[in-house]
Amino acid sequence: VHNQVVHQVLILLELVDPDLAEFIKSAELQPFYLLSWVLTWFAHEVDDLDTISRLFDYFLASNPYAPVYLAVAVLVHKRDRMLAWRLEFFLLVCSLLG
Repeated sequence: VHNQVVHQVLILLELVDPDLAEFIKSAELQPFYLLSWVLTWFAHEVDDLDTISRLFDYFLASNPYAPVYLAVAVLVHKRDRMLAWRLEFFLLVCSLLG
């Protein structure tokens, strides 16, 4: 399951932002951030109960891939920050987690 989630995110990311997808692959970044996002429906990352409730409602009422789609959207949203820290692995991971 874990490898499938990562694979799905990277395939979609390649379609949306090939440069970012290649950067993530070349950085050999471990996908713990993706797994946390998708498997917990972002509950591990979002502190606001109203926001997490809306996300859960959305995920329950949507396509089963909705958490994967949101993960791709988050990566694209954080694109500039990620690419700015190309060589700083620790900062890259921190930018993904928070």
